[in-house]
Amino acid sequence: MRDKVSSSKFSWLFMATSEDVKPDYDVVLLETDNFVVLPSLGALVETWLVVVPKRPVSCLAELNDIELSELNSLASDLRKSISGKEKVFTFEHGGKLGSVVSCSVDQAHLHVVGLSFDLIDAAMSKSEIVWTKYGKCIRDSLRAMDGREYLYMSDGKDHYWSYPKEKTSQWFRKLIARNEGCADRWDYKLYPNFESVRKMAKSFGK
Repeated sequence: MRDKVSSSKFSWLFMATSEDVKPDYDVVLLETDNFVVLPSLGALVETWLVVVPKRPVSCLAELNDIELSELNSLASDLRKSISGKEKVFTFEHGGKLGSVVSCSVDQAHLHVVGLSFDLIDAAMSKSEIVWTKYGKCIRDSLRAMDGREYLYMSDGKDHYWSYPKEKTSQWFRKLIARNEGCADRWDYKLYPNFESVRKMAKSFGK
């Protein structure tokens, strides 16, 4: 497991030592028993967070019931704290270790983002994805997964998942970039947007 974890962008969560020097974007904004909240690298909008499990796991559907219940409560609290004029959505690229679906990040993480448009409507308009509405919370929806790679999204009330026919990297980021008027800046590896990361951290007093 150590070799797999070491390739993860979030490996410092599991193998931290006193000698570790983390980049500025790996700043913990909030922490619970099983998760940390971080500013999202490559944020395309002002409000963009990621919720990361403290133990190595490739996708959120692999979490146990206790962890999923905690994640549901944390996502709800974050949604309330950042909601305003923006619409707040959560989503996940549920890939396996080494998969293109995981966006080159071999660690599960839930995106929490405030948008100027309806992510659910935008995603539903794409013919290449067939969505299933299921469950009343994150736990219920992700428990419906059968081990395949998936996409997950929610507006806090309704929860949707899909098994994409074609594996692609950063599917939601591409969708958000197009709808936020920055279609060519979807790749967080090419456009890390450190300024937005610093602003997000500052808004949490970090």
